[in-house]
Amino acid sequence: MRPDERGAGTLMVAAVCLALVAVVTGALVLVGWLGAATRAGGAADLTALAAAEAVAQGQDGCAIATRTAEANEADLETCQVFGEPRSFVVEVSIRVPLGAGLGRTGLAVTRTATAGTG
Repeated sequence: MRPDERGAGTLMVAAVCLALVAVVTGALVLVGWLGAATRAGGAADLTALAAAEAVAQGQDGCAIATRTAEANEADLETCQVFGEPRSFVVEVSIRVPLGAGLGRTGLAVTRTATAGTG
C-alpha cells in the first residue's frame, strides 16, 4: 500500500454506508405512504357507507361520517349529501396523517369516496 492511499478505504466504506442509509430511508418513507394511503382509502369507504346508511334511515349522514372517521383514526375533511331521500349520493373526503410512528410531520394522505342509492 502506498502512503498516499492511506484512508481511501475508510472514505469508500463511509460513502457506501451513507448511500445505504439513503436507500433505506427512502424505502421506509414509501412504505409509510403506502400504508397511510391504504388506511385512508379504507376509512373513506367505511365513512361513506356509514353516512349513506344514516341518510337512508333519515339521520344526519355527516354526523355519522364524523364519528366513523374518528373511529378509524382519520380526519373528515368534507362531507356532502347530494339528491333527495330516495335517491342520494354521499361524498366524503378523509385525511390520514403520514408517519404516525414518527410524530406529527404535517404530511397527510387524502382519499375521497362516495356511496348512496343514486
